[in-house]
Amino acid sequence: MPVALNIYRLTAIGNQNTLFNKLHVIVILLSFLYCQNVLAQREKIDSLKNILPSLKDSARVDCLNELGEIYQATQTDSALYYSYKALNEAKSKRYKKGAAEAFFNLANSYGERGNYKSAEQNFRLSISNYESLANIDALGWAYLWLGVSLYAQSNFQSATQAFIKADELFEKTTDIQGSNQTLFFLALNYEESGLYEQAFELCTKSLNIAQKNNDQQYFFYSLLSIGRLYQNVEDYRTALDYYQQANSFAEKQRLASQICTFCNLTMTAKLYIGEVYYCTGSFDSSKFYLDQVLAYCKVNGEDSNARKESIMSVTESLGEFYLKQKDYDKALAYFSEPIKFFSWGNNRNYLMRVLLNTGKAYEGKKEYNAARHYAKMVLSIAKEADSRKYIRDGTGLMWNIYDQQGMLDSAYYYYRQYADMKDSLLNVRYIRQLALFKEQSENEKERLRTQLALQKESFSKKIAVSILSIVILLAFVIIRIIMLKRKNETNKRELAENELQIQKLEGEKKEEALKHQATELEMQALRAQMNPHFIFNSLNSINRFILQNNKTQASEYLTKFSRLVRLILQNSQAAFITLESELEALQLYLELEAVRFDHQFEYRIIVDEDIDESVLKVPPLIIQPYAENAIWHGLMHKEEKGILEIKLFPEDGMLYCKITDNGIGRKKASELKSKSVAAHKSLGLRITADRIARLQQNKVWINYLTINDLKYADGSPAGTEVILKIPLMTE
Repeated sequence: MPVALNIYRLTAIGNQNTLFNKLHVIVILLSFLYCQNVLAQREKIDSLKNILPSLKDSARVDCLNELGEIYQATQTDSALYYSYKALNEAKSKRYKKGAAEAFFNLANSYGERGNYKSAEQNFRLSISNYESLANIDALGWAYLWLGVSLYAQSNFQSATQAFIKADELFEKTTDIQGSNQTLFFLALNYEESGLYEQAFELCTKSLNIAQKNNDQQYFFYSLLSIGRLYQNVEDYRTALDYYQQANSFAEKQRLASQICTFCNLTMTAKLYIGEVYYCTGSFDSSKFYLDQVLAYCKVNGEDSNARKESIMSVTESLGEFYLKQKDYDKALAYFSEPIKFFSWGNNRNYLMRVLLNTGKAYEGKKEYNAARHYAKMVLSIAKEADSRKYIRDGTGLMWNIYDQQGMLDSAYYYYRQYADMKDSLLNVRYIRQLALFKEQSENEKERLRTQLALQKESFSKKIAVSILSIVILLAFVIIRIIMLKRKNETNKRELAENELQIQKLEGEKKEEALKHQATELEMQALRAQMNPHFIFNSLNSINRFILQNNKTQASEYLTKFSRLVRLILQNSQAAFITLESELEALQLYLELEAVRFDHQFEYRIIVDEDIDESVLKVPPLIIQPYAENAIWHGLMHKEEKGILEIKLFPEDGMLYCKITDNGIGRKKASELKSKSVAAHKSLGLRITADRIARLQQNKVWINYLTINDLKYADGSPAGTEVILKIPLMTE
């Protein structure tokens, strides 16, 4: 859905004497009915109406223009009344500035009503008057909104010319806000016409300018625009991420500022989120967001025309929602009214979209004549506007219709056009993605710098929050350990009871079933032992940073530790987990240990490209004890920097896990007789060995473990190599 439709929330052209000195423009895109301080506006309107009878000549015209401008966002009928009255009196008094402002207000009011053709005509008349006055400031804004009205009518080339002219004028007057808005709308113009590479370049530039100038609304719109570029190439996951960022940003601004503008921005983001969800088949989530937006549009706002355009926008999206579900009759019911409304206002961007979707609905119903009729309407508008994406979609629809009717010559004719246009857009997509990769890196760096600055400003508060978080986390871990111990005791009791039952039961089948159940309970007990052992080992790693008062590193360490604990507790619920989950927990553990030992060792995890980590299953925490043993016994006593390598590869129907360190070797480690460390390690390895032994009873693993002492050419120890052999399991 085009971002910049229902754009005309423009405040203020003022008088030449005391009331109006400059042109002020505030833009709210997708005007979900601008929410203002009604009481303050009412007082201002009453004040202007009271002084109006006493004014004469240009002052009276200026007062009428201000009334017309104030009414634009709420009551367009009143806005048109006062603007026309100002225009007639300005003409009779030959007051060109008043006439120019009246034309400008009329154009804004027509834009609020969705009548973009009338808006265009009045903007052109306004420009003509401003040019005769050589008013460069006002001319820049008039050209900008002329471009927007042309964009809404899919007159992309003329819109581009108007935007370029506006930018030249803003450059002369050094109007940064005007330049940024022009840049943003020009990007939308490129995007709607299918020039994605140019659109992306301008969107990212607009985003940077908005961040630099702390322009909150245009930062929000730039996020939406970049998300739309992803949505156009069907990268819905990334699009959703940008829309959710925009939604979160608007929601935070709304709560912080209590300004209703951000209510409207939040609804805009929710509409985009709803659209992405139905594109991905998440219909329940989509309906949830779309219903919120529709309800908001119906309740808010005073002017029926402006509210209706917002409602029509959401109605069209609901129609597409049902189209995705193949409920064609309901979709057509939603499309009928938007077609009439957008045709009336000459809003051709929306019109092409709703006509295309109507054609798709008729195609789904196999009513090919009606489908072809709407497809031809789309192509007619798209070719006139040179909208490449709608030319692609229109020819694609025609191809499908003729193909389903068996009219192969016509189908092939449209297929060729569709393929050529699709290839053109795909090439642009490739270039744009490369540019986006670089831009994302720059944005991430900027985000980290901003985050660091905010952390310094609220240092004392974050310390308190960190301490509280540690207390809560430790309490949670302790409670969890107690629960696991109780579960372990319960499992042992059940195991003993089952063993007694096995002795009493007769029959080979019943006895075998109870033995299998006993084995499962033993495995649960061993996993329950493994979890508190591993959690206590991990808690030691954060202690040093807290004692050293290294708050920043402690906070970072705590964040990673929290994720690790969550993974451990989550993975402990199952006998087997995916290799992907196992490696994620292992990666976090190694990161924590590397920080703890001041990066005195390096590690790397190498997974063969033939391994599908999301499919293969392994017991939880099966690799970590051997990696831990390599660090504590092999690497911690090494004077120079150590290396730990974990390599996974398939061979002979098995998953091999090779854990190699260049530490001091097993012989020298034994000589050190580090009793505390030895006790710590033997517990983890013993539990792991018991788990593997239980699995061997079910004949799951055979010859599972090999330990090799590595040596240099001169016979000196070069480290240790541990090889685990795990069957390739997917269930």
